[in-house]
Amino acid sequence: MVNFFPLILIVLLGIISGILVNFIVTWFYIRRDFLLPDHQKAIRDSKWFGYLIWPWNIPSCSLSQKIRISFVQILFIGISLWLWYKPPPKVSFWWGFGLLIYFIIVIVMDLEYRVVLHPISITGSILGFAFGIWARGIPSTLIGGAVGFGVMYLFYKFGELFILWQSKRQGRKIDEIALGFGDVNIAGVIGLILGWPGIILGLTIAILIGGFVSIIYISVMVIARRLRAFSAIPYAPFLILSTFILLYFRVYLDSLVN
Repeated sequence: MVNFFPLILIVLLGIISGILVNFIVTWFYIRRDFLLPDHQKAIRDSKWFGYLIWPWNIPSCSLSQKIRISFVQILFIGISLWLWYKPPPKVSFWWGFGLLIYFIIVIVMDLEYRVVLHPISITGSILGFAFGIWARGIPSTLIGGAVGFGVMYLFYKFGELFILWQSKRQGRKIDEIALGFGDVNIAGVIGLILGWPGIILGLTIAILIGGFVSIIYISVMVIARRLRAFSAIPYAPFLILSTFILLYFRVYLDSLVN
């Protein structure tokens, strides 16, 4: 007789995790007044549970956020089943699950509002430091975090100087920046997670992915005649995606190289 009890528990864990991610994201949005007053009132009137379980009954909730809430819910059911039945080597089920919860929160917030809030960065630093110690020890973890933060900080300052030069050159103030300080913090977090020298490969893959996506984005905007100079692209998702590949699919990458 097939025992479905573990399967039910894993699916339930995925559902709860999806609700948790959507709750954390929405809670921060309300705290920072990212959402319209009508939207916030609708969330409180539904006492959160109805909003997080079935947002399609909330008229003031935008279509994109309804899709995101439902997608995250389904995604975490799949993640829980995947990690339980085929956990990545060198990453335990619980560590893998916890990191993915954090990764999805960062990606959602950066894609929707292009922000990586300081509480999210601090939480990531604690999580990354703990995972780094568990995975490879203190020295490698600290060096990886310092290198990740330091390299992206240099890119950040270079971007500031470039925008300042362009502002003077064009005689007008340009507020848009290519790289935000939240991206610098996330680079430090993934440095803690990947350690040294893993952060070098992590940053390299992130830059390659970012460049590839940027080329596609610019091409589409040019074709649509909607390209705007100095428009920023969220960079934290590229850093997260690179880390995800190296943590969860490193064995397959090594097999391709060897």
